[in-house]
Amino acid sequence: HRLSQPKRPSELPRSRWRRSSARSRRSKPIWPLLNHNQWWRTTASPSLRLSPYPNLMESDSRDDPLTSDEQVRPDRPRFQSRRFTVVVGLTIALVLVAAAWYAGGRQDFNQIGAGGVNLSLLPKIGEPAPDFTTTVIDYQGRPIARLSLSDLRGRPVWINFWGSWCPPCRAEMPEIQAAYEEELKDAGVIWLAVSLDEPAVDAAEFAALNGTTFLITSDPVRADTGAGYPIANFPTHILVDEDGIVRDIVLAAIDKEEIIQKARQILPDQTGS
Repeated sequence: HRLSQPKRPSELPRSRWRRSSARSRRSKPIWPLLNHNQWWRTTASPSLRLSPYPNLMESDSRDDPLTSDEQVRPDRPRFQSRRFTVVVGLTIALVLVAAAWYAGGRQDFNQIGAGGVNLSLLPKIGEPAPDFTTTVIDYQGRPIARLSLSDLRGRPVWINFWGSWCPPCRAEMPEIQAAYEEELKDAGVIWLAVSLDEPAVDAAEFAALNGTTFLITSDPVRADTGAGYPIANFPTHILVDEDGIVRDIVLAAIDKEEIIQKARQILPDQTGS
C-alpha cells in the first residue's frame, strides 16, 4: 500500500525534494497545449489582433480603435491610399518647381518676390525723380567723370539699374543696345545704365562685350544712389521726362520693341499722352 502512494516531499530525501520542487515551480508554456487561434485570443494584445488575423477577437473589435470601421476599411487597402497621397504630393511639388524655374528665367532667383517691396520704396509715378550723382566709367572700368541727374534736365532720361551678375540684366543688354541705336539715340533720349553691387571693372567688361554706346556708370556699394533709389529688383527701369518727372517704372527685363514703345512716354512731343 505504501508503495502505491506517491511520497510526500517531506518523506523524500532532501536532494530529490529540491529537484522535485524546482520542476513543479517551472512555468509550463501554454502555447503547445493550445491551437493557434486559441493562443491568439488569450495572449495577443488588442493592437496586434489587427494583423495578420483581423477577424480574430470579434467581440473586442468595437472597443479597439485600430479595428473600428473608421480606421480600417476592407474595401480600400491602406497601401493604395498612401500611394495616392504620394502621387498627389509629388505632382504638387513638380508644379511648384516648374513655376519657380519659369519665374527665375524672367527674373534673378535672388530677387523673386521683391518687386512689390521695390515698387513701394521707389519714387512714385508723377513725382520728381530724386537727384543723384554717380561715376561714369569707360570700357576698362576707369572713372571718366561725375554725372548728376540734374545735369540732364531738359532731356528725357531712361535710368537703368542693373548688374552683370544678374541673368535678366545680361539677357536684355543686347536688346537695349539695339533699341538705343535704332530709335532712342536719334530721339534724344539719354540712357543712363547704373551698375550696382559689383566692381566697376566687371560692369565695364560686360558693357564692352556688348559694344554699348550709351552711358555706363558704377555705384558698387550704393553710396551714390542708395538713399533715393533703394533698388531690390534687378533690372529696374525708371523713365524720367525732360522736366525731371517720373513717367513710368518697369521692374523686369524688356525687349527692343517694348523699350521703343515705352520711350515715347518721355519724348517731348509725347509727354502726358
